[in-house]
Amino acid sequence: MYIINPNYFLLKLILTSFLFIISISALCQDNISNKEDIDIINKKERLKKLVDSAFVTNFNGNYDVSIKTNLSLLELAKELDDPYYLHRGYSILGYNYLVIGDTINAKESFKKSEEQAIKANNSSATGRSYLDIANLYSKREAFINKSIPYYKKAIKNLEKANDSSGLASAHYNILVALLKIGDNQNAFKHINSIKNYISNIEDDSFCEISVNSQIAKYYTSQNDFKTADVYYASVIEDSKKKEYWQELENTFNEYSESLISQGRLKEAIKAKNEYFKYYRINENIRRSEENRKLTASFEVEEYKKEAIEAKIEKDYLNKLTKNKNQFLLWLTILSTALLISFICLLVILKKRKKLNTSLEIKNKKYLTEKKKAEELSKLKSTFLSTVSHELRTPLYGVVGLSSILLDDNKIKHQEKNLKSLKFSADYLLALINDVLQINKLDSKENTNQKTTFCLRKFVTTIVSSFQYKRTQNNNNITVNIDSEIPDLIAGNENYLSQVLMNLIGNAHKFTENGDIYLDIKPVKRYENLVDIEFVLKDTGIGIPKEKQQSIFDEFSQVSRLNSSQQGTGLGLSIVKKLLNSMNSQIELESELNKGSTFKFIITFDFITQKIDKDYIAPTHHLDTSILNNKKVLIVDDNAINRIVTQKILEKINIISDQATNGEEAISLVSKNKYDIILMDVNMPVKDGIEATKEIRTFNTHTPIIALTAVELNDMKTQIVTSGMNDIVLKPYNIIEFHSKLVNAIQNIEHYEAIKS
Repeated sequence: MYIINPNYFLLKLILTSFLFIISISALCQDNISNKEDIDIINKKERLKKLVDSAFVTNFNGNYDVSIKTNLSLLELAKELDDPYYLHRGYSILGYNYLVIGDTINAKESFKKSEEQAIKANNSSATGRSYLDIANLYSKREAFINKSIPYYKKAIKNLEKANDSSGLASAHYNILVALLKIGDNQNAFKHINSIKNYISNIEDDSFCEISVNSQIAKYYTSQNDFKTADVYYASVIEDSKKKEYWQELENTFNEYSESLISQGRLKEAIKAKNEYFKYYRINENIRRSEENRKLTASFEVEEYKKEAIEAKIEKDYLNKLTKNKNQFLLWLTILSTALLISFICLLVILKKRKKLNTSLEIKNKKYLTEKKKAEELSKLKSTFLSTVSHELRTPLYGVVGLSSILLDDNKIKHQEKNLKSLKFSADYLLALINDVLQINKLDSKENTNQKTTFCLRKFVTTIVSSFQYKRTQNNNNITVNIDSEIPDLIAGNENYLSQVLMNLIGNAHKFTENGDIYLDIKPVKRYENLVDIEFVLKDTGIGIPKEKQQSIFDEFSQVSRLNSSQQGTGLGLSIVKKLLNSMNSQIELESELNKGSTFKFIITFDFITQKIDKDYIAPTHHLDTSILNNKKVLIVDDNAINRIVTQKILEKINIISDQATNGEEAISLVSKNKYDIILMDVNMPVKDGIEATKEIRTFNTHTPIIALTAVELNDMKTQIVTSGMNDIVLKPYNIIEFHSKLVNAIQNIEHYEAIKS
C-alpha cells in the first residue's frame, strides 16, 4: 500500500500548472505578434487620414475639429514612434495654437516639428518645418527680419526634396515678408519662382490671386498705375469667381487709394463703395471666425485636462504590466501577486474616482468664477464707457464756454479766473483719458500701428507744448538729437508721443528752478532698422530707492511736502505698458534730492528718404472762408453743448439750426437743406445711429459728422456703418473741428463736381 505524500502532490501540481501557463503564454505571444503586424499597417493608414483631416479642417476654419483630430494624430504617432507623422502633427498643432493667439506654445510646437523632421531625415519635412517657423516670425512686425533666414533655409531643403507645392508657398511668403520691410528689389526676385511652381499646387487659384495682389501694390508704389490697374482688375475678377470676399475687401480698398492718387475720383468713390460692401460681408464672417477660435481655445484646455488624466492611467497600466511579468517569472507568488494587484487596483480606482469628483467640482467652480469674471469685465467696460460719456459731456460745456469767454474782450478782467477754470477742466479731462488709457492697455485693445515721421520735428513740437509748465516752474529744457539720427523713421508715433509727454510732464512737475535734458542718439543700426536710445534727465526731487520698483505700478507716485502737483499716479504705469507693447523696457536711475534719469531704447524702421534738416514747418493757418454762410444742423440733447457748438460756428460765419434728438433731426432734414449735420450719438427718443440710418434712406449726400463724447473703441464700427462721414470727439480741439468741417464741404463739392 502506497502512501501519498501531500507535499510531493502539491509540488507536482504547481510544476504542472507552471508548464501549462508557459505554453499558453508562448502561444499567445505568437498570436499577438501576428496581430501587431496587421495592427501597425492599419494604424499607418489611419495616420495618413488623420493628417489630411487635421490640415483640411484647420484650413477651412473648423478649428475645434482640427484640434481634436490632431490630438488623435499625435497620440497615435507617439504610440508608433513615427518621427515623420510626429513632425506633421506638431506642425498642425503649432497653427492650432496660432489660431487662439498662443504664440509661445506655437513656437514650441514648431521647434518639436523641426526636431522630428530632422530625426526622420526627410528634406521636404525639414524644409516645411523651417517654413512654419518663418511664418510665425513674419506675423509680428518686430520679428519679421528673423523670418528671412528661415525662409531661405526652407527653400534650400524644399529644392533638395523637389517639393513644388512647398516651394510655391515658401517663395510667396518670403515675397510678402520682404515687401513688408520695404525690400522690393529682393522681393520680386521670387515672382518667377512662384509662377514656376504654382501650377503644381492642387488649388493654385488663391495663391495666384494673392501674388497678383502683391504685384498690383508694388506697381502702385512705383506710380506705374497703368500696369497696377491691369493686376487689380485681374485680382477682382478672379476673386469674384472664387468668392474670396476678404481678398475683394482688401483689393477694393487699395484700388480706391490708387485711383485717388491718379485723380480718378469718380471711380475711386465707386471702388470705395465696393470696399464697404465686402467689409460688411466679411464682418459677419469674422464674427463667426472668432466664435470658432473660442471653441478651439476651449478644446485646447480640455486637451490639457485630459492629458493629466491620461498620465495617471498610463502610470497605472505600466505598473499593471510589471506585475504581469512578475507573475510569469515567479509562479510561486502568483496568488499573492494577484491579490496585491487587485488591492492596488481598488485603491487606484478609488483615488481616481475621488480625483475625478474633485476635478468635476473644481471645473464647475472654475466655470462659475470665469462667468463672473467675464460679467465683471463687461460691467467694467460698460461703466468706463458710460463714465467717459457722462464726464466728457459736461466737460465739453465747461471747456467750450471757458474758451469762448476768454475771447470776449468785455470780460478781460476775469481772464485769470477763466484760465484757472479752463486749466481745471483740462486737468480733469487728462485724468479721464489716463484712466481710459490704462483700461485699454489692460484689455489689450491697443494696436501698434506704424507711421513715417521726422523725429526732430516731432520732438520739437512735443517740447514746445510744455512752454506754460516750463515757465510756471522756472525750468530750462535742453534737447540734444544726435546728427546720426535718420531724417525719417517709421514706428508708432502715437505711443512715442504719449511716452514722452508723460515723462517730460513728470520732469516739469517734480522739478522747480532746475534743468531738464533730453538726449536722443542711435545705438545700433541693422539693414533696414535702427535702435534709438532716449534719455530724459532732470534735477528735481528724485525718487527714493525703496519706491523705484513700485513707481511704475498704477496709482503709485512720489509724494513731497507742500506739493500741489500730485496727479493720478498713472503716467509711469502707462509709459511702462506702452513701451512693453513696442518690445522695449524703461530703466530708472535716481537719487533723492539729486534728480532722476529715465532711459529706453525703441527699434524703428530706417527710411532712406532725405529732408532738409534746417527746415521748420510753418504754422498752418486754416482757411475757413469756404464755410461762410453755410447752414449746419446741430443735433444734441444737451442744451449747453448746443450753445457752445453754436457759438463756435458763429465765429466762422456759419448759420445753424438745433434739434434735441434724432426724431427732430429727421423732421428738419426732410424739410430743409443743410450743408453739414453735426450728430450726437447718445440721445433720448432716437439716438444718432438710428437717426443717421433713417436720414440716409432719403438723403445720401449731406455730410454727417458724429460729435460725440463716447469712447471710440466702443462705437467706431457702428458710427461708420450707420452712414456717418467723420467723427469728432468731445471736448474737441477747435482747429481740428474747423478742419473737419472744411474737409466735409470740400468733399461734397468734389462729389457734386464729378456728378455734374
